[in-house]
Amino acid sequence: MRVCLIVSGAPHGRVRHRIQQRLRLLGEISEFVYLLIDRSPPLDVRQRNLRVLDLESGLEGQETRNEKTSLTMRHILHYVLLQTRMARALMSISRAVDVLVFSTGIPVVLPTIIMGRVLGKKVAVMAGGTALRPQIAERNARSMKVIVVSVLESACYRWTHAILAETPSSVHSLGLERFGARVHCVGALGFVDFATFKPTRNLDKRGLIVGYVGDFNENKGALRFIAAARLVTLKLPGVRFVMVGDGILGQPVHDSILNQGLDDRITVRPWMEHEEIPSVLNDLRLLVLPSLTEGLPGILLEAMACNTPVVATAVGGIPDVVKDGETGFIAADSSPLSLANGVLRALSSSQTEKIVLRARDYVRTNFCLATERDKFRNVLGELDK
Repeated sequence: MRVCLIVSGAPHGRVRHRIQQRLRLLGEISEFVYLLIDRSPPLDVRQRNLRVLDLESGLEGQETRNEKTSLTMRHILHYVLLQTRMARALMSISRAVDVLVFSTGIPVVLPTIIMGRVLGKKVAVMAGGTALRPQIAERNARSMKVIVVSVLESACYRWTHAILAETPSSVHSLGLERFGARVHCVGALGFVDFATFKPTRNLDKRGLIVGYVGDFNENKGALRFIAAARLVTLKLPGVRFVMVGDGILGQPVHDSILNQGLDDRITVRPWMEHEEIPSVLNDLRLLVLPSLTEGLPGILLEAMACNTPVVATAVGGIPDVVKDGETGFIAADSSPLSLANGVLRALSSSQTEKIVLRARDYVRTNFCLATERDKFRNVLGELDK
């Protein structure tokens, strides 16, 4: 089997490890792997059976820089040029590829999916939702933008042979049940590197520090985390908080911390290399995921691998992994009060040591390289028959 992994959506450094993990998974089950990417971050991939086709290289020179050209028109032009280059790239490697796997970019990559089908290739899509999922979650479904994206997203899935979802709860949250047997649960769409993510400090040796690691945006709940932190400090004056990340709400996060008088309680650290995250997780007594919507967050699995207990909202694939009181703690909802109650319950639990051990065992069994490799092999191998 020869596979082409297609990544669209301008990936940046913080998702570099996800691309590398997927390349490794595909490399272990494939004779040869092509990476077709529209903006390649620096990759540290040592695979002999890999060839990278970077479509962004030289693309800027073909775009107009006329100041009178509107931003929207430039985006449209960029999109047309990108799709043209993707089509040409697919045609150039058509005879060397059997299966196309789309990693990101739904529904942006619909023309490329159709091109793949026209070329007679088997097509699989990794289902992770869209950037508009928070609006849909907030019942803003009548927005024209949401409607258009939802229609295009559905069209993408209908043109594929296989939809790779993370867990059964992810299938439900993304509304994928209607696609029937084409939907396959393959876990984290990656794997946990247990050589890197492991406990290096016993839980009872860590400070009373509660953490947030992720994008600073509405969907991930950065501002709700701060509001919850204020409520927690009213009950536990000695607790400290750390936030690692950045994003569109970067300035509002800093403003909220100051406005709520938490500048001496909450430390904000910029996003760091993935290899540095284990040291952060091993400093935490608790990690909080206050998301409105999710797939199956990698940071959740990595925290479990480090024996760091987790409080999370029951969204996306999280309920399939975090069983309240067994492998973690589930907040009643994403409100600051529910999050604060979840934090206080977790910090006062007498079962935390047992919970983190069960969580680590669960992750090691279900999200190691061998397990994820076998899941991918089973699904993609069937497509190649």
